[in-house]
Amino acid sequence: MFRTLARSVTSLARGPRAILSSLIARSLSEYFLLDDDQERIESTLSSSEDEDARIVLQNAQLREKKFLSEINKDVAITVNGIVEEVKFSWKWALNGNVRVAYNGRSRPESSSIIQNTELSVKGFILHIYFEQLSDLTDEEREALLSQVKKDDNGFAALSPSINIKKQGFLETYVQQIIDHLTLSVESFRFHIHVKNEPSTIMIVGKSISLGTLKSAKISTGIDTSTTLLNQILNISSLSAFLQRADAILIPIIEPFAYNISITRFAGTRFKGGILSGLE
Repeated sequence: MFRTLARSVTSLARGPRAILSSLIARSLSEYFLLDDDQERIESTLSSSEDEDARIVLQNAQLREKKFLSEINKDVAITVNGIVEEVKFSWKWALNGNVRVAYNGRSRPESSSIIQNTELSVKGFILHIYFEQLSDLTDEEREALLSQVKKDDNGFAALSPSINIKKQGFLETYVQQIIDHLTLSVESFRFHIHVKNEPSTIMIVGKSISLGTLKSAKISTGIDTSTTLLNQILNISSLSAFLQRADAILIPIIEPFAYNISITRFAGTRFKGGILSGLE
């Protein structure tokens, strides 16, 4: 406890860059088994003098998560998996050199400390298990119910261990990350298992990307107040199969591609779910 407190006080004394470095490192540790890598990641990020920063994880194991289904509270869901590569990159706005269109003129935006954030995932294998809550042991059921917390912040809740809402300055920094984030997933498989069912459903994808109009036009160096409101979703190939116990695959959904531009008309990005506030 004292070690964590000391690190937090040190981060506050070192300014917003150190605070964000600590937040990012702890956020990654919430979702991946990092062992001792958390402190190394935090130290590397906060001490780097480069404008460009990135974190790369190889063969990262996901922390197993258990929660209740939002649709049926009698169903328990367990999620685990592995990722071949996770890369989180961004640019520190050391000189406030992002330019925004304002009254027909270009002016620098100095309030954003972090820009051009990109989260890319490669070789993502996810297993999702469904079972009745009544099938769990008393200890498993009690542990699950005690940790269930409804999270309506989506990506904004980057780290459950940090109360972001009570720290306005931290919430602002996190929102900057979210507003500028481009998410891309390359080569993924989702395996859906139902207890006592020999067959599984397998969803296979080639690539999915979700960005903003600002990300698409970043080479111009100019953006408007509406660019962050326009979301661009691209699915290059997605298909689904029923995998029998004998490993034979039966097609359910033939491969398809999809591309759409949507506008966020309310709320903040990802808050309340990935599609919340979009039309």
